[in-house]
Amino acid sequence: MKSVPNEINHDLLFNDPQKFVVKNQYAVEIIVDRYVKLGYIHIKNKNEVIQHINLRLLDGVISKMQAQYDPSYFVSTYFATIVNNLCKEFLNLNKKNDANIRFEDFAKQKESKSNPNNLLIIDEEIKRLEFIFGMYNKKKVKLLTALKIKLRLDIKGEDLAQLDNSDAIPLLHSNAVLADMTESALFEYFAPYFDKSSGKQISGNTLKRWTYQKIEEIIYLLNENTQSTYNLETLGTLYEKYLENKSNSSGNFYI
Repeated sequence: MKSVPNEINHDLLFNDPQKFVVKNQYAVEIIVDRYVKLGYIHIKNKNEVIQHINLRLLDGVISKMQAQYDPSYFVSTYFATIVNNLCKEFLNLNKKNDANIRFEDFAKQKESKSNPNNLLIIDEEIKRLEFIFGMYNKKKVKLLTALKIKLRLDIKGEDLAQLDNSDAIPLLHSNAVLADMTESALFEYFAPYFDKSSGKQISGNTLKRWTYQKIEEIIYLLNENTQSTYNLETLGTLYEKYLENKSNSSGNFYI
């Protein structure tokens, strides 16, 4: 089944939630199938998981989606995030035996070095992300640093030095101090370090909007023509793996 156009999804979400859930069952199945494929959910529990998700959607989750929806994102992206979280919720609610342990604990096991198949999957996903970053050419350095701001990863002097900003001021606050700032304040703080090639200082809000747009693009590219269901959370995890991989492969790697 083809994906539902964003305009139709938006209308159904707010005006006919039950039909919205029916129309997007293909997305629910794709996400649950991915959990099954990766071993998080046993195939015999697939229908139970789908039923759990549908019941939760119609029993309050849709109402929360309506209240919290940000129109700068596609409805399908937002819905995929919700369904992904409901899959984790199912796993956490059914942790009575080894087949249904907490998702976080199971994920740690899956990331173990004793699981070479999982390491191959992670390596392949890192390569996909690296390829996507390469598509941004001269804006790649700006993008990588902006992602660090959004994901609240430590910013180094080397990160800022590589931005096209010849009169960049020194980093005045430690990452510990920056961690207490709101997201908007963070973007406002770092905006002066970014490219001034247009001849005009960009604002924190401009940098923030640009970063959001690029995150939306990256998530779309990661999910395009695959059964992947990346969202902001999983993109952040993959980006940290990407940085870790680059750091391990070259002691002098900076972004």
